[in-house]
Amino acid sequence: MDFWEVPINVVGTVRSPKWQTVRLHHLAANSECICCGKVDDLEVHHIKSVGQHPELELVPDNLATLCERCHLVVAHLNNWHKINPNIIEDSALLRSRHIKTP
Repeated sequence: MDFWEVPINVVGTVRSPKWQTVRLHHLAANSECICCGKVDDLEVHHIKSVGQHPELELVPDNLATLCERCHLVVAHLNNWHKINPNIIEDSALLRSRHIKTP
């Protein structure tokens, strides 16, 4: 099984009562998509999925800000049942292509 075919167990995963607070603090400190730079329609993505690593749900180093589009396309490879373990590296590469230098 390739990394992008690793099943994610999110449905039915019980979230910590602290999740919304952690999420809001993360978005306040990281207010743009790491992939494209967009500043609206933002989501907090778990680099290592909550389904596979529930102990990392509230760990700041396991969180990344992505817009809705990049969340699906880059983090989940256009399929919510797939994961991209290289989300940080891939986002940096794509971000460098989005930013135009004079």
